[in-house]
Amino acid sequence: MADALLPHIADRPLNLERYPDGIRGPRIHQKQVPANAPAWLRRARIYAPTSARTITYAVGGSRRGLAYLVNLGAIEIHPWACRIDRVDAPDRVIFDLDPNGVGMPELAAVATAVRDALASLGLRGYAKTSGGRGLHVYVPVRRGPSFDTVRAFADAVAAEVARSHPGCATASHRGTDKAGHVYIDTLRNGRAQTAVAPYSVRARPGAPVSTPLAWEEVAPGLDPRAFTLHTLPARLAGRGDLFRPVLEDRQALPKA
Repeated sequence: MADALLPHIADRPLNLERYPDGIRGPRIHQKQVPANAPAWLRRARIYAPTSARTITYAVGGSRRGLAYLVNLGAIEIHPWACRIDRVDAPDRVIFDLDPNGVGMPELAAVATAVRDALASLGLRGYAKTSGGRGLHVYVPVRRGPSFDTVRAFADAVAAEVARSHPGCATASHRGTDKAGHVYIDTLRNGRAQTAVAPYSVRARPGAPVSTPLAWEEVAPGLDPRAFTLHTLPARLAGRGDLFRPVLEDRQALPKA
């Protein structure tokens, strides 16, 4: 899957979810590159204000580097929403739709509502499965706005969708308000926050894959469990990379 996956993590700092003993063993959430990593592995040193230290991240983009990370037991690859030349300039807005006690009909309805809210602002959104129970909607944008601005924009869109669909959507971060709703999570839009890369396997039984979707697939009958390590190669060969526009469709955020 490298040819499809690598463009989506190229030049981006990576967070790794490592499972050296398999998915039933301990999970290692790793940012810092191992001290014994090969000299050829591309790196980026980035200051973390919250911990007041500099972290050396692996940087995506090479087949050799990806193979090294997989060999560490990194089943999941989580890129930042920016590139290393401007780590404070995001180039995507991410809506993480998390179903809490609801099914695919409600999830598909909220994803479509997010798409329509974006369209009303002249923006195009692109959908993929999370590889778990949820869906992601990405909005590729031109670099310029800060993470705070992008997060504020995402919050405003999420709040509007929740207001117009009170029976099935919520933008509240409180756990008590999420039950029985699709939670529109915008926290992925903060600095150093990540979302799983398209075409990354998830550390779950059945080896599900975070899979780009055509909007006509975002429907009540969608089954994200059908997209796995075994089925994705044929799907990609037949349909191509449905997330390719996320790399090319640089949109300007409207003035809120």
